[in-house]
Amino acid sequence: MTTLENTKKFIVDEVNKNWESSEKAMLLSDLGVKIKRNITDAEKIITTSLTDFIRQNPVVKTVTYPGIPAKIGAIPLNCSIPVDVTDIFNKKGKNITPSYSYRFPTELWESFHKPIEQKRFVLFYSDGTISITNGDQPPEGESVEIRDDDIAKPEKSTPTHEKAKQTSQAIARWASKNNINIEKIIENKNKKNHQPSTALSHLTLAFKDLEKQDLSRISIPLDIILKLASKQ
Repeated sequence: MTTLENTKKFIVDEVNKNWESSEKAMLLSDLGVKIKRNITDAEKIITTSLTDFIRQNPVVKTVTYPGIPAKIGAIPLNCSIPVDVTDIFNKKGKNITPSYSYRFPTELWESFHKPIEQKRFVLFYSDGTISITNGDQPPEGESVEIRDDDIAKPEKSTPTHEKAKQTSQAIARWASKNNINIEKIIENKNKKNHQPSTALSHLTLAFKDLEKQDLSRISIPLDIILKLASKQ
């Protein structure tokens, strides 16, 4: 048996052993330590990350903890990945904050339980805010699509608190899948909804630092103000 085959067999054996004893995913960080200790010249065999190595040699399944892209585990190939992925990470008796405890902006929240009729995108702005946009093409700037299989689809009879949990988990899975730091999308009291620049807002900014006596000399016809406001 080649060294590569030995490594693949070792990975399968360790992941299976961990699953049989705990029914939990084996963290790749722990698996990597065991490989280095037990496989000679491991660094020559696994020349990329362990995650990439397993994806190229799929002898086990990899799963990512919702909202934490760096927290990746492995489970046996014949095991199904549960809807709530946190179940196969959290250890019994340990108080771990579940992914659905995050508070997300209302606009984002609604985007994950409303049916998708047009392509839907989350647009990220440089000021740390986000907005939702719909259209056939991605908007200009940094954006990530929300696909139909990303949104939560609870049964009508599902209790409200369970629907909320499923929606939050759907957002966390989407973020994890797209390598989005959960901190970028959770609700933050210091963040305000993104408001596109308008002619009126530019005018307001231009006047805001003027002194009272200077402002008193400015006269703008009402019809001009109304026209500017109508373009917002």
